[in-house]
Amino acid sequence: MGLLRFLLALSVLIGHVHGLPGLMLNGKTPYLLHGDTAVQSFYVISGFYMALVLDRVYADSARNPLSFWLSRYLRLAPLYVLISLVTAATQVVATGKVGLYSAGSVFDGAVALLSNLTMLGQDVYVFFGYDTKSQAFLFMPDILRGGLERAGEQVAPGWAWLMIGQGWSIGVELWFYLLAPFIVTRHIGVILAIIAASLAFRIGLALGVGLRFDPWTHRFFPSELMVFLLGSLAYRLYASGRVDWLMERVRWPVFLGMVAITLAYSVIPIGGFELRWIYLGLMALALPSVFSLSKNWRIDRWIGDLSYPIYLWHVLVLIWVHSVGPLRGYACLVVTLALSALCLWLIDRPMDRLRHRLATIRAQRPELAAAQ
Repeated sequence: MGLLRFLLALSVLIGHVHGLPGLMLNGKTPYLLHGDTAVQSFYVISGFYMALVLDRVYADSARNPLSFWLSRYLRLAPLYVLISLVTAATQVVATGKVGLYSAGSVFDGAVALLSNLTMLGQDVYVFFGYDTKSQAFLFMPDILRGGLERAGEQVAPGWAWLMIGQGWSIGVELWFYLLAPFIVTRHIGVILAIIAASLAFRIGLALGVGLRFDPWTHRFFPSELMVFLLGSLAYRLYASGRVDWLMERVRWPVFLGMVAITLAYSVIPIGGFELRWIYLGLMALALPSVFSLSKNWRIDRWIGDLSYPIYLWHVLVLIWVHSVGPLRGYACLVVTLALSALCLWLIDRPMDRLRHRLATIRAQRPELAAAQ
């Protein structure tokens, strides 16, 4: 599982650096996923892992979810806050100010600061512009389809309040974490009903309102809830034991097949919309076998754990190495990998030990370690 998580993080990085020179075909790097598909794939994996820990570690979470929530926060927040502070320092050095904090109201700045510290609501800023003259938020459903340009120079993107722009996806994840204790352990019929409702909502937005474009395609939590729950259903299949005989026979082909499809995604000759959902479906079906195969691989876990710091660091690193020129993509990749490995050693592992003690989780269960 770790290798797939690592490849998904690299997909986002390569998308943001606009491809790697020397590895281009028809104007794009012919390897790995598109960024939006990679993010949704993380949602599927997150659904699997959260169902796992809620089943095996936090069985009473529906009555007392605080331990689960605390564990999730301690898993994500330390590195998030650190990189936010480094980003703020970089902005001060480069421009003398931090995001919109010098142009907005004190109240808006306080709310944004709270969001940056808790990571809650980071996704909401993607749907708004901010009028710096009137100091007011403007709901802009077409913000990524020309709405921002049409609004005028005084309107800045709402995400300029965020220290980590790509943190919107963490915000989406947090909504799922808040709801997961009350959903993923329910009867499968309840989960299927919620998936159906989320799908109906997605279709209604696309066909009924015409919101079939970014950010509505993969950043709006009510529509994305179904994607998380596909992963939780994959865990249910794994935990049921009904397919153990099949997993024993196909887990290596399934694992290698998912790696191959992930690497070749950009050159598969299928329409983008159809290919995205085919891939997400295959990911959900593959997770039981992939997890069964790799759950005790320590090196796989370490590689997979690089995915979170890679995701958080790479945009800031790209700013740092922008002057490198054509090789900035490779420079961004190397520096991001080095910082990510350093963060695992200095921050992630010590915080893991603290988190496990506070939540009374036993780290001796290696199949749970990556999920916790």
